[in-house]
Amino acid sequence: MTDLLPNFVSGQWQSGKGAGTALYDPVLGTELVRVDAHGLDLAAAFAFARHQGGRALRSLSYAQRAAMLGAAAKVLQANRDAYYDISIANSGTVKNDTAVDVDGGIYTLGTYAKMGEGLGNVHYMLDGQPARLAKDPLFQSQHVLTPTRAVALFINAFNFPAWGLWEKAAPALLSGVPVIVKPATTTAWLTQRMVKDVVDAGIFPAGAISVICGSSAGLMDQLQPFDVVSFTGSAETAAVIRSHRAVTHLSVRVNIEADSVNCALLLPSEAADGQAIDLLAKEVAREMTVKSGQKCTAIRRVLVPEKLYDTAAQAISARLAKTTLGNPRNDTVRMGAVVNREQFDAVHTGLSHLKAQAAVCTMATRMRWSTPMQPLPAALAPHSWARVMPQAAMPPTASTTPKSLALWPPWCPTATTTSITPCNSSAAARAPWWPRSTEPTQPHWHAPLQSWPAATAVYTSSPPMWPPCTPATAT
Repeated sequence: MTDLLPNFVSGQWQSGKGAGTALYDPVLGTELVRVDAHGLDLAAAFAFARHQGGRALRSLSYAQRAAMLGAAAKVLQANRDAYYDISIANSGTVKNDTAVDVDGGIYTLGTYAKMGEGLGNVHYMLDGQPARLAKDPLFQSQHVLTPTRAVALFINAFNFPAWGLWEKAAPALLSGVPVIVKPATTTAWLTQRMVKDVVDAGIFPAGAISVICGSSAGLMDQLQPFDVVSFTGSAETAAVIRSHRAVTHLSVRVNIEADSVNCALLLPSEAADGQAIDLLAKEVAREMTVKSGQKCTAIRRVLVPEKLYDTAAQAISARLAKTTLGNPRNDTVRMGAVVNREQFDAVHTGLSHLKAQAAVCTMATRMRWSTPMQPLPAALAPHSWARVMPQAAMPPTASTTPKSLALWPPWCPTATTTSITPCNSSAAARAPWWPRSTEPTQPHWHAPLQSWPAATAVYTSSPPMWPPCTPATAT
């Protein structure tokens, strides 16, 4: 049986009481570690962080807390290679994609350390200039900013277990607020390891940082007035958080980062042989393949004038055809796997709806396997399709009816074919727009996947609609 990763709460490493949830290698399908949070005394953990951790942090100046962030960044940098190994094994990402997460997280931590150093040895910050309240200049008011006497709960997404941790924890710790981190279960290993290395180094005071891996049950119930919760994930889960009693009755502050429907627009004034087409294809292909598209900033809609559709679609297809897909342990591979089997199945379910009513435009993949490894248990391909938008549905600045290349979902990879079929709008099937409501609502998956990214473009027609889609339900 694999190791059960302990949680760090109340200043101690504590293992859950259950059997644990297994974390898998999405490429090889092997079990890596297990996580579990059952049986933890959450009330005691939050109280310890809120009172002991908060008191210790508030006793320090901004410059002192910044120095701790800088020390933590050095510890993480020293263990960088281990984080890369964990990311490749647990997230299925290639080295360059791992850098976005791991190096991005360390850089973010270091940046806040430098910012905090400039704030000086003060325990509060002035908020604006003094305001005179009467003719007598002695009667003035001055607003100041002080650390909130509370705890910050971070419920993070699976796609950036390193960067997502430090982009939230760094500003909170610098501000003198203790943090409790709940990473997405699927990729919790990297978050837990980073916290462990920092804790073992003895950088922060007890209670300043805690990590809970496994179920999130009961976490929101521990929040009190003045506490803060930050969530990154699906809109569905975000709605549950917003409706929780801690938010509606106790006025717990909540910050939600859920769903992104990012669009790239090619203007009607561009020429078919212009640089804009090549730049568009380059950016779209990159957004579809970096981290296998598993990021909220990925381009999900590409709007192009109808007269330029074929040119744009073929340019994007040509770019994607050059992408080498496969096991990220192979240095020639440029696109790895999606996180787990659940996501793989969810993507295929959605694609089956599309394939039943729209024509596939292109599929292109180059598979690379590291000997003696077998074909991957699972991997998908970026997909795109298109529809004609009536003139009435266009924004005021558009003068030509465009076609929309829709990437679904941004983290989606699918298709095992290695053939390349040029896009041809005249031969494309036209069918009703496939409703977004049928997309999966959770970005959670489970182990082995079994195919790899290919590109797909499909054409459909639909009634007027602007913007071209409703918000997605997963980040």
